[in-house]
Amino acid sequence: MIARFIAAATLAASFIAASAGAQTAAELLQKGIYAQETAGDPDGAIRMFRQVMASPGVTREVAAEAQAHIVTTLLQKGDLAGAGREFGKLAHDYADQDKVVTPMAQKLRSIAGNGPSVVLGAFENGKYHHYWTGVEFTAPPGWSFTRQSAGEGGVDKVNLADSSSTTSAAFVTMRRANTKPADIAARLLFRLQDKVTSMRTASRGYIAYRLRPESVQRTTIGGHPAWSAVGDYVDASGDKMIEYQTFIESEKAEVFYSVFAAAPDFAAVQALFEPVIQSTLIP
Repeated sequence: MIARFIAAATLAASFIAASAGAQTAAELLQKGIYAQETAGDPDGAIRMFRQVMASPGVTREVAAEAQAHIVTTLLQKGDLAGAGREFGKLAHDYADQDKVVTPMAQKLRSIAGNGPSVVLGAFENGKYHHYWTGVEFTAPPGWSFTRQSAGEGGVDKVNLADSSSTTSAAFVTMRRANTKPADIAARLLFRLQDKVTSMRTASRGYIAYRLRPESVQRTTIGGHPAWSAVGDYVDASGDKMIEYQTFIESEKAEVFYSVFAAAPDFAAVQALFEPVIQSTLIP
């Protein structure tokens, strides 16, 4: 009987401690918000938000909100690169807290749409890391990243250039997704068909675009289903061009590679990019 009483008392005490910890975290969160929005103490606010996330018994909802406030505080300070990095932590560590993550992602993409794109992802030592999706890839030898941008439909884009050629170029797009495993195959087929249609109806630069039927291949990249294909077209200058495209689909992200090259250079460019595509990291 005594042993049961002690066990029950211990269990009750643990529940009370957890509740008290969560309540303390919520109160500290409010103090941090006050420091951020009213007292004009951004550094103090960030310290409190980090304490919230480290508080015993803090719920994931409260912790995610604290992390989101770190992002907004850094934006207020004008530290866009820091805000982007902290958002990357929010998207990775609290992916299940969509009510917090998605609005913050939309806010940062809106900022990028008006100019500063550093909030979308980071280039470091030849590698690109996209904050929202967590997608990573490395530029091939002799190529460099030229820009990143936020487009329509939640699609972010990274452009790459070949330092040794003006006729070769590439871009990679990434979009946060929520695709059921059973729908991935159909989604890949739709993306391929939609891409071909858009190229054929493009207003300029992609004349007589034609997909090579024999080039369409199903494959797996980073453990995720993917399709690749080759297309021929004539550019605005009348040069024969070839595009190598790869569509990758996971439950959480959509990735698309497009590599363009003049017909005589295509084989070499494709061979250079293939290892990059195959090594893409997709959470």
